[in-house]
Amino acid sequence: CEATDQDPAKMTVNFFGLLGQGGPMPLVITEYIYDRLQNHRDKTLAVFLDIFHHRMISLFYRAWACNQQCVSYDRKDEDRFAVYIGSLFGIGDDSFRNRDALPDVAKLHYSGRLVCQARNVEGLREILEDYFEVTVDIQQFVGQWIDLPQNYLCQLGSSCENAKLGSTLILGSHFWECQQKFRIKLGPMDLPRYQRFLPGSDSIRRLIAWIKNYVGDEFLWEVQLILRASNIPMTCLGKMGNLGWTSWIGSRKSRKNADDLVLRSLCT
Repeated sequence: CEATDQDPAKMTVNFFGLLGQGGPMPLVITEYIYDRLQNHRDKTLAVFLDIFHHRMISLFYRAWACNQQCVSYDRKDEDRFAVYIGSLFGIGDDSFRNRDALPDVAKLHYSGRLVCQARNVEGLREILEDYFEVTVDIQQFVGQWIDLPQNYLCQLGSSCENAKLGSTLILGSHFWECQQKFRIKLGPMDLPRYQRFLPGSDSIRRLIAWIKNYVGDEFLWEVQLILRASNIPMTCLGKMGNLGWTSWIGSRKSRKNADDLVLRSLCT
């Protein structure tokens, strides 16, 4: 039967008590209580000592449970273990939890990677591969054109500091840069998994959250989705095909994987 507030469960413990050979009380008291129970059906002294046993075993269990992750996880309102681990990488306090599309329990699972201050490509790749169960490749040093601010442009006849020949003069309104951006390649994937990473989906929101948690806002990045060649769908009006995402004009001449879709501006 189930325990209730009026009829709580009873537990028999065969260790850690006041009686017996390992207990602090004289053995003669154990023999006396045993005699009263067996020969006289008298539980008075045994029940009295159970008052102390209950308190001692309760404290013993609490001390054991403090460092047991499984026990702590079952207590959502007082999960101390999550606070301990989360404090190592910045989500120990309640104000830093549930702040993005990524579940906090997922961050705790990868705490070994998040606690490391030296973030690297291998760490990000392993997190994404394990969490999303998809092949991940990260291309570093992706080049891009950067527009110069208006006050950095050179103007003839001006006395600004940006017009010194051989020193601060820059020709043009933009420059090529390849140190601040990387590309995450996902796949090859089948069509259902490919569609789960399209803009607006839960998976792409969690991917963005993972990158921001691991990399921060220092670098720019983009995501390239790769669809396996055997899963490229035929475009049918009214049935299949999202313009620019899962549709191609005409027939594809090559049987290579479809890697045309590159999602940019996700980090803004």
